[in-house]
This record gives sequence, structure tokens and C-alpha cells, in this order.
Amino acid sequence: MANDPDVVLEKGRRRKRHLSTAVYHQLIEHARLIRADAGKLPLRRSERAATLALMVLDMNRGNVLIKMGTLAKCLEVNLHTLTRGFASLNYPHPPKEMQIRIRNEAARTMLRNELSRKIDSIASELGYEDLGAFTKFFRKENGVSPSEFRRECGGEG
Repeated sequence: MANDPDVVLEKGRRRKRHLSTAVYHQLIEHARLIRADAGKLPLRRSERAATLALMVLDMNRGNVLIKMGTLAKCLEVNLHTLTRGFASLNYPHPPKEMQIRIRNEAARTMLRNELSRKIDSIASELGYEDLGAFTKFFRKENGVSPSEFRRECGGEG
């Protein structure tokens, strides 16, 4: 998995999840299976690809950072077509931004619902190497640190 081009590091903030190559490829295979059934959907090709991409991103919850070009390739479209599909369906953000928002929502949900769990454990599950990188990401997206967010939700920081 060291040379896996589909899982990337973002400026050292994310580490590769300890997923076997088989599990990662199972995720991509799921996208292919969904795509096979999607031929029945009454959408244009770009819209169908965008719908399927969003399903894969939502299923993944940001645990493995998938390159959008790779996802588009698995869906047998190019990145431009995928982006056009997102715009055509009036999704509020392009694919990469949706991936970030899904990851952020997963973090918010875990912080809100798993109050007994340590924040660094949640950060680790979401693929962050250390608490500082997770805190920086969370503060950028939400304007508060994870511990401040948790306090606002009624838990301890």
C-alpha cells in the first residue's frame, strides 16, 4: 500500500488508514457495482456519475482519502464530467469540497454522540496522525476546536 496512488497524504496531516489493499479495492468495487445498476437511472451520464460519487464518498466518510480523478475513472467518466454532474444536480459544492464536508460532518457527529471517547481516538479513526492536525482541520471548518465544540454540545472537552 506504500505506493498506492489512490490514497494520498495532505501536507502531512493525514496518514494512510490501516486498511488492507483488499478493503480499499472493495470500496472501489462497490462504486463499480453501483455504477452497473445506475444505468437504469433516468439521469444524464454526468449526473449519474455525480450521484454515484456522492454515494461512495458518503459511504467512505473520509476515512480513506480518495483522489477524485481515481473515483471518476472507476465511474468511467473524466473529472470534468464528474464536476459538471455535481453542478448540474445543483450540489452546493464540487466533488473535492463535498469530500471535505462529509469528513467534517463525520467528525462533528462523532464528537457530539461519543462523549465518553477521547478526541485523539476520534481523530485517529478519521485518519489523522495527531491531534494537532485534526484540531487544525476542525477549527478551519467549524471556527472552534473539537474540545470547544464538544463543550457546546454538553460534553467535556
